[in-house]
Amino acid sequence: MEEVIIIGAGPSGVSAAVNLYRNNINPLVIYKDASNLDIASSIENYYGFKSISGIDLFNQGISQLDFHKIKHLEEILFEIKEIKDGFQVITNKNTYETRSIILANGIKRNKSDIKNLNLYEGRGISFCVRCDGFFYKNSKVSIIGNNSYLLHELSILREYTSDITVFTDGVDIDLNIPEKVIKDKIISFEGHTYFETIKTNSGVYDFDGCFIALGFPSNTTLNKTLGIELDNNFIKVNEKYETNMKGLFAVGDAIGGLLQVQKASYDGYRVVEYVKSYLKELKNITNG
Repeated sequence: MEEVIIIGAGPSGVSAAVNLYRNNINPLVIYKDASNLDIASSIENYYGFKSISGIDLFNQGISQLDFHKIKHLEEILFEIKEIKDGFQVITNKNTYETRSIILANGIKRNKSDIKNLNLYEGRGISFCVRCDGFFYKNSKVSIIGNNSYLLHELSILREYTSDITVFTDGVDIDLNIPEKVIKDKIISFEGHTYFETIKTNSGVYDFDGCFIALGFPSNTTLNKTLGIELDNNFIKVNEKYETNMKGLFAVGDAIGGLLQVQKASYDGYRVVEYVKSYLKELKNITNG
């Protein structure tokens, strides 16, 4: 079991990882991409750089992890579950167990340009099978996706119903899926008060509900699954960067405030003190 898993390798994640390493705690860093850094063409107010692009700064951070020989894996986070004495972290490649987690994965959210999506979100359309699958037990449902995240969500959805149709939204896929697969491009979602119909470029299909598994799970989806308290879509933490779940910390853009590299780096540095205290407390309880 890991002592600490850090989700995200931006300024807050790398800062936390390096400071943990310097405090004789070897974390595991799991990250998908550069998060919001990849849209910053030039950062000119960060110490030591006249100007640096976001992606170059991100790559510098990865090099820093390499220099200190800190374990880091480029994997996609699918789900976090509570287990005895910690958490289970499920990615597209593996499952890990850890005593504590630092969420440093920014504020990205799944997006789709399908017409009327916002209109029916929470009204028959959901981004989280683990959260809402129960409400569609034995119902006729659809799920939209085209990668490994779709497979993960499908595996959960099958626990509630066998009447499932998969839509790829115009993408050809090479996935082993026994359910009916429709590769049409989706034009819109339709219905009255609630979602009822998917309209594609070649047909109209009626369902009781629809799940979105495009791209990868957003922080909002992960937070709903775990039951983390949010404040205006940001993760709510106390002065010790603790969420409402024991052993789960959050830093950087994920918790809101000043969305700047400097602040994210500070959060990552500062949270280590509290993670250390938590692990020490956990050890004392176990030994007691």
